[in-house]
Amino acid sequence: MVEVPVNIKEVDADTPAEVLDGGGLIRTRTIVQYLEQNSHFYSREQLSVVRGISMETVTKNGSKVK
Repeated sequence: MVEVPVNIKEVDADTPAEVLDGGGLIRTRTIVQYLEQNSHFYSREQLSVVRGISMETVTKNGSKVK
């Protein structure tokens, strides 16, 4: 299976849950809620400000997020 990086500027609740390790549907819904309130992320590291997403998760998924 070829993995396509998740574009964190155009994310929806289903795609990250399928692609990201440690993402899970609840966490990805939290990401989407954050985006609805805050426009977009400027970097993949900014994902760690979302409740339930640690910097370890961001680092582990570095190649899967653009």
